[in-house]
Amino acid sequence: GTGGNEKPVREYLEPILKDLMDDVKIDDYGNLLADKKVGNGNGATIILSAHMDTVKGVLSDRKLIETEDGVIKSNKGALGADDRAGIAIILTVLRNLHKLSFNGHIKVSFSREEEIGCVGASKIDMDWYKDADLAIVVDRRGNRDIVVGCGMAFCSDSVAHFMEDVSKMADMDWEAVEGGISDAMVFAEGGVNSINLSAGDYNEHTAYEYVVLDEMRDTV
Repeated sequence: GTGGNEKPVREYLEPILKDLMDDVKIDDYGNLLADKKVGNGNGATIILSAHMDTVKGVLSDRKLIETEDGVIKSNKGALGADDRAGIAIILTVLRNLHKLSFNGHIKVSFSREEEIGCVGASKIDMDWYKDADLAIVVDRRGNRDIVVGCGMAFCSDSVAHFMEDVSKMADMDWEAVEGGISDAMVFAEGGVNSINLSAGDYNEHTAYEYVVLDEMRDTV
């Protein structure tokens, strides 16, 4: 699933999304996009976003090791949790939407070629997301970060404070911080308030990469 070779990942995800969403499509650039009306559909439109590609250090014959304390790592090479963890978190949210009181629309963007400059997200037709109220990207290392900017603001201060308040309501201490480049920048440049949440992974792009399941659950 390196940049430009996301097809196997997309083929894995497409039938899963078709079970969870109302409408699923592959755009002209190969990004996997989906829409779903939730409840009465009269509320906010929220984008949930992660990227399908990973770095070259992920080896196809690697084995996953899960420790007793809920840490997953690879027996060799990079794990690939960047951004498989983000995808898994979003799929978990989608599977649990029926338990929520949310009314609105959910849009899902699983993009290509993020690792080589957010190329896939930049190719998404802006008409697809122009009415979105918030883009939640899940592509940040570590735990409990709400990335709200990287050389530019991804969202308004009020959105940053709102998300910190949401975490407090869930008895957590997430913090709005500056971070790195991600698809959140693309959505922000398109006029959508955007954030990038931690996905529980560490040492990304290296043979020492690992992901913490409890921290993934925090993000869910």
